[in-house]
Amino acid sequence: SKMAKETFLLSLPLILLYFQNIFFAYIDRILLQYYFDSSIVGVYTLGYILGQAISTVYSAVSQAVLPKVYDDFKDNYQEGISSFEVFSYKYYAVLLILTFVVSLLSPVILKIVSNENYYEAHKVMPFILGGFMMAGLYKVPAMVLSFHKVVWVYPLVSMCSFGFKILLSWYFIPTDGMLGAAFSTFVGLFLYSVILQIICVRHFNKKYAIVVFGGYMLILMIATLAFSTGVSSIY
Repeated sequence: SKMAKETFLLSLPLILLYFQNIFFAYIDRILLQYYFDSSIVGVYTLGYILGQAISTVYSAVSQAVLPKVYDDFKDNYQEGISSFEVFSYKYYAVLLILTFVVSLLSPVILKIVSNENYYEAHKVMPFILGGFMMAGLYKVPAMVLSFHKVVWVYPLVSMCSFGFKILLSWYFIPTDGMLGAAFSTFVGLFLYSVILQIICVRHFNKKYAIVVFGGYMLILMIATLAFSTGVSSIY
């Protein structure tokens, strides 16, 4: 039927994206195993798993608000966009605060859930959490793009951004180990998020573009400075 065909065409890019994400997620661990050993892979994996916990927050929020967002867009698109922008500012602020707090508490969390053999994972937690925060930020443009049925950009953007992440991993992991892997993951998710924002920005007001891209650049500067100076070692 027409509905079944349309559903398949809309879901196919997301299926491709899912398998791409699985592939890209394991590249770091393969490189860490190659250049180091299985112990550092275990430490990095633990940090990655704990970092994924933050994704439950933005995933739950996005699924909860999605029906209302669509209804608002259908009733009055311009008013719906304006209301959605106000929501997005609050959503971004909460996600930033949550990421910052969990990053500060990550040493304590790791001591509770693991033993001393895995405590080194706290060194990569700020970058892993920052990466998942970027994944949370792109939920806003993703909802708008999905409303307009612009879904085929996802696997293409993923290929570009995470392909660059693989290059960074290949460059940084031999010298910086799991810290290089975590920073590369952050950059990949940052690029994916910012590209979706660029694609979607024409649907928003000028103020949104200024605030969001200004915030993105500030986050990138802080993360790059933290990586270059090894600031995570303060834990």
